[in-house]
Amino acid sequence: MLWKIAPSAALLGNGTFSFFLNDRLILSRSVEALRKEPLVRLPLPADLRRDRFLHARIESRIGITDDVCRDLFSGQLFWIVQEDSGFSLDDLRISHRSVSDFFETLYGSLSILLPASPSREEAEAAVWLAAMLRKAVPGLSVSLDTNENGRSASSSFILIAGDAIHLPSGIQPLPGISLLGERGLLVLGDGKPASLAGFVKTIASFPLFAAIPSGSILPETSAASEKNAVSNLLNLAEGTGANAVSLEIPVFPGLLASPPQDLSFQLEGACTLPRDPARPARLDVFWNGVFIESEYLSANGRFEKRLLLPVETPLLTENRLRLDVSYHLDEGMCRYRGSENRATLLPSSSFHGYGKYPLHALSWNSFGIFALRKGVLLLEEPFSIEGIRSAADMLHWLGGRYPRDVFIFPELRTTSEPSSYLKDAEWILAATSTAAIPRDLQQLLPLNVHEGFLLEIQRDGKTTYSFNREDDVAVAVIGSSSKPVLLLASSSPKMMSEAAAFFASPGSAARLSGNLMSFRSQEDVRVFDTRAPHVGVKRGAVLSFAERIWLRYRGFFIIGLWILATVLFATLFLKKRKV
Repeated sequence: MLWKIAPSAALLGNGTFSFFLNDRLILSRSVEALRKEPLVRLPLPADLRRDRFLHARIESRIGITDDVCRDLFSGQLFWIVQEDSGFSLDDLRISHRSVSDFFETLYGSLSILLPASPSREEAEAAVWLAAMLRKAVPGLSVSLDTNENGRSASSSFILIAGDAIHLPSGIQPLPGISLLGERGLLVLGDGKPASLAGFVKTIASFPLFAAIPSGSILPETSAASEKNAVSNLLNLAEGTGANAVSLEIPVFPGLLASPPQDLSFQLEGACTLPRDPARPARLDVFWNGVFIESEYLSANGRFEKRLLLPVETPLLTENRLRLDVSYHLDEGMCRYRGSENRATLLPSSSFHGYGKYPLHALSWNSFGIFALRKGVLLLEEPFSIEGIRSAADMLHWLGGRYPRDVFIFPELRTTSEPSSYLKDAEWILAATSTAAIPRDLQQLLPLNVHEGFLLEIQRDGKTTYSFNREDDVAVAVIGSSSKPVLLLASSSPKMMSEAAAFFASPGSAARLSGNLMSFRSQEDVRVFDTRAPHVGVKRGAVLSFAERIWLRYRGFFIIGLWILATVLFATLFLKKRKV
């Protein structure tokens, strides 16, 4: 590994830089040495712990003067990692001797291949695997295709089949999970009901897929866990700072036994003792960036605090609890060059839920709180690659809010079968055409996507948005009448696939609000909240072609009429003058 470091010209030459790999100190360099030779080569030790990821870290202890506070506000306390930095690997092609090797060497792109007419079990396994691997391997591009179109000897692929008769010729039918050639993996059902689903869940039960030492395994599907483990413990968090230490801890209410309405915390931690016991450190608590409360800490270097969030504090799928420990800035402290202040949140800290999550508060950023309960994924039959890809993108978006080793496995059902499954499901995710939306599902939504709807928005003047099911647009809506429902629908499979890809993109969360989204392209995304008092919804408002043209282009019509009236007035005025 090669680092090229450019320290600020204002830094003192006796400052130091320490270089770490996987939290192991490899070497150190002074500021003066880096000015003479900015290139730092880090050899990878032969006994370095093997892992999918190589964590590189640089720690600096630098200064400009003997006044820490003045340095912080000088604008010159910095250093730059230049573009020449990087790493090189002699050989990325690690031979596959076991199923673990296949997962551990995944990078770049992966193809998941299905039979030409996939069964429900095969489609379900493909959706689960695609969402799971995209989350477990950051940066991995996963494509879905049929056996005839997507197989390549030069890239990694997973071949899914529920039965040996669906396999291409020349492939040995080994039920279970087995290596297939140099770059492939076969997931083949064993003839038992739901065997493919059990195999995928078995893969997920291994610690990030790195404990499958054989080249071919037939897992015991009954051993696959049906439920995610309930956890209310907070992660260990540590931080350092000069005058203040900030700790940020992720909190996932969905990991509790049931989605709560309110949360309380039992916080246990330790921090550096203040220099002056008469001036204790102060603890400030923030929830998703909003200040909650503050208190002074005892002078013994430890703290225990019970925190109850204020009533009706919004809970998201992934929340951020931030603890700021601040020390009094007294005279002479800025010239103190001792050890930094430190703070730690101990892993014995926990959080607890109360009440039942209010469905009326559901939004795009909170729908995932229900995702670890018993869910249903609804698709249209016959299954298309576009529909399966859309479902995988939506599931990746939903599961991406949870820790890296937590996955979501909703049961796949079809729009054509009786809707009795809606009674048992605790949440529903549907990706289907507007014409195929089941009537029972439609009744759980705040507006009629099947027939069309009209929104009247009384804000900054009256504006109107209309949707007709034949429109070339995708609509996503959250229903919260009796249970959480998320529907993505469009008359165009291509448009629905593009909308699902938008959900799965990294920047989608910042652009989503309310409970309704209209998607025409990445640049044309509109969001609404049908629960807002200034929004009126007309259910089943099917508009004629002329009405839709008027609503969409009425601004141009009004301008055109104004221009026409102006021309007519000018013409009449000129004629009168001639007379």
